[in-house]
Amino acid sequence: MRALVLADATTTDALAAELQPRGWTITRVTSAAEVTAALPADLVLVERRALDDDSAWRALATNGSAALFVADAVGLLAHARSLATTAPLGPKPSDFDALVDLLPDGLFTLRLDDHEIVYANQALASLLGYDSPSDLIGRTPLAFLHPEEHAIARERIAALGRPPFKTQPATLRFLGRDGSVRYAETRGIRVSVGDAVAGTVLVRDQTARRTAEEALKRSEDRFVKFFHVNPACATVTRLSDNIFVDVNERFCQLTGFSREELLGRTGVSVGLWLDPTERARIERQIRAVGRVQDVEVRLRKKSGQPLDVRMSLETFALGGVDCVFALSHDVTERKQLEAQLRQAQKMDAVGRLAGGIAHDFNNLLTAIRGYSEMLSTTLAPDTRPHDAAMHIHRSSLRASSLTEQLLVFTRRRPQESRVVQLNDVVTSMASMLRRLLGEDLELVLQLTPAIGRVRIDPTQLEQVLLNLAVNARDAMPRGGRLTIETRESADREGRTGVLLLVRDTGGGIDDATRPHIFEPFFTTKEIGKGTGLGLSIVYGVVTQAGGQISVESAPGQGAAFRIWLPRVDDATPQPAPTTPLPRSGPGGGETILLVEDDEDVRDYVRFVLRQAGYQVLDAIDGGGGLRVLENYSGEIHLVLSDIVMPEMSGPEMATRAQALRPQMKVLHMSGYPGDSVTRHAQVSAAAAFLQKPFSAETLTRAVRAALDG
Repeated sequence: MRALVLADATTTDALAAELQPRGWTITRVTSAAEVTAALPADLVLVERRALDDDSAWRALATNGSAALFVADAVGLLAHARSLATTAPLGPKPSDFDALVDLLPDGLFTLRLDDHEIVYANQALASLLGYDSPSDLIGRTPLAFLHPEEHAIARERIAALGRPPFKTQPATLRFLGRDGSVRYAETRGIRVSVGDAVAGTVLVRDQTARRTAEEALKRSEDRFVKFFHVNPACATVTRLSDNIFVDVNERFCQLTGFSREELLGRTGVSVGLWLDPTERARIERQIRAVGRVQDVEVRLRKKSGQPLDVRMSLETFALGGVDCVFALSHDVTERKQLEAQLRQAQKMDAVGRLAGGIAHDFNNLLTAIRGYSEMLSTTLAPDTRPHDAAMHIHRSSLRASSLTEQLLVFTRRRPQESRVVQLNDVVTSMASMLRRLLGEDLELVLQLTPAIGRVRIDPTQLEQVLLNLAVNARDAMPRGGRLTIETRESADREGRTGVLLLVRDTGGGIDDATRPHIFEPFFTTKEIGKGTGLGLSIVYGVVTQAGGQISVESAPGQGAAFRIWLPRVDDATPQPAPTTPLPRSGPGGGETILLVEDDEDVRDYVRFVLRQAGYQVLDAIDGGGGLRVLENYSGEIHLVLSDIVMPEMSGPEMATRAQALRPQMKVLHMSGYPGDSVTRHAQVSAAAAFLQKPFSAETLTRAVRAALDG
């Protein structure tokens, strides 16, 4: 076996004395170039001080055709003695370097005594931006590491010299040739090269993965910031089990739950979902398509209050875990407003229907009431025919009252609003209410002194109190207490007003019934026990006065009706207006043109007026009335005309009639309420109005007033 020695003569002779007896051939060279020229050899021994520069060291280290050992003279002699007593180091397999260079990971070997790199593969050179592994040989790993990693690197190199003579994977920052930072996972193991102790380190590039992780971390940080400052309600749940991973503050404020109460639990387990099957349906959809857009669901607050939300959900990965991100918007108020709008539209539609019914009904009642009144005055008292006529008359009056209630409900009855003291109205009604309630029910008044005044029709307000009292009485068949309270209060918009609170201790109203109680003709009473108009009238009176009404009730807990009315400042209560009744004396032979399309009404009115001493001409419509005016040669003092008629309305006919006879007076009549029909039919402000149904007395008074006016 042949050994090349690059050392001085003394050291070379000492090495020869150790190795030649063991069959080694020793050849002394004086430079690295001579070593290269003298190859091949089995071993190259180099005295450290004999290396003239780094290039010589790199040439020797990368030669690969002989085992290399570099040390001072003492180290060389020690190594020679070990070779003399052990099998000589053979040359490296010729394909070793080629095999290592095929590795995708970097690899280098360093001496543990001075940490100098003695071998590196091409992958490591490429990782660090160098052309060849020779650029790394003879340098320490610290030259290629970030300064903040030096302490860790020294400790890991030292660990290779003590059991278990290896290091666990750790990611370190390397510095490339251009100064760029490269992340790499390193792990090392101790190796021996003869009696030289070395370490081999595997270097796996992690830069791309680390860059992606940092980008993901920045993205997640941005997501977290967006998540928690989002004005919408935001939640993150695990897709696998629906457990809350995170919730933002806005969601906690909306639902009333704290983050601690939600994290680690599901929405179903905390009672958040009003209907858990709805959650299951959304879960199936999100698993099928990965997203759900603008679905409206009902949740439950911690307090138990229902909550309407519009929710959008989408799956995404958070930290490698499949999650669901959900944004929710509170639409409870919008849903309530929509319900109120639908209710208002329904009430308006019913009101229009009721107004039409009232018109036709009032026409019928005009004839029924009038003729029954006439019969009762002509028939002998205390006879069966007289009693029958009186029954018909009383029934017509009750029917008129029902029509009046319909018109109040539909806001089509003329209001006689004035400023009143709410306490005065309640106090004046107390005796009547106590009689109405009976002995088994207690009436309690809790009236705040010097309360503000309100503007309302006092008769309608009395109707409100009566209707609520009747409902309360029916809800307390075994006795109880009805409390009427007044106090000043603000509405939902902060406006000052007066609150009328009517509470009973009855059976209460269930959730299914409560939304319908103000609807017309809705009743829970037995057939024949109620019309379903009581609370509808209350609703109509309150809203017509610019107020608000709500009810709080639950089964077994009674009911509390809250009526808020706007306060009227700087006003004193106004007494009810007193208008002297016009005289109803007999007619003076004046001629009246009666225009009415309803035959029964026309016959009745004509009969009454002729009985009162008037001359009556009649027509069935506006066109007929104009023809009478054109053809009649005598004076016509008054036109008494229905307002709503086919082809030509009463006001239009009256306008044309007065163009023909300017001195002629006009009196309109209608089964529709006066304020609405006169407004929509464009009735002249100077024209008088007579509301159907009317009695003979009322008719003759109105005609006399119109003629004398």
